[in-house]
Amino acid sequence: MKSQSMGITVNEQPQYFNLAFETEGKPNWQQKVGHEIRVGPYRFCAIPLKGCINVSEVTTGLKIDEISLNPLFMAMTATQEDALVFFRYVIGPGLKGKIESSKNFDELLVRMQEKTFERLGEMPRVSDVAKDLQDELTRKEI
Repeated sequence: MKSQSMGITVNEQPQYFNLAFETEGKPNWQQKVGHEIRVGPYRFCAIPLKGCINVSEVTTGLKIDEISLNPLFMAMTATQEDALVFFRYVIGPGLKGKIESSKNFDELLVRMQEKTFERLGEMPRVSDVAKDLQDELTRKEI
């Protein structure tokens, strides 16, 4: 895919995403709150976890990257607005580079989807975080 058509957008609406995890040796889906990052036709999510940001592919729940939150990155993501800018201008271009450097990202994605379905079954759907929960999460961040 040509880089001109690989626009990067970030959804401001927090959503529940389903990540592929392994707990005590058993694969399972774990629902986490984050934001969607679109790179061209590809969908990823950025999920703040303890000390890092997990970046996963949305249709598989598989981790693509993990960004350690050093003091600079912590300052750059101090508010939700700051985090959205960070996702758009730091994480998004990194994902774009990974896609463009892959020989055939579409083929890799299909293999990832098949393997995830084989191990975990159908993924629960992605859904928006309700407004009242958003307000509660925002209050906890303050």
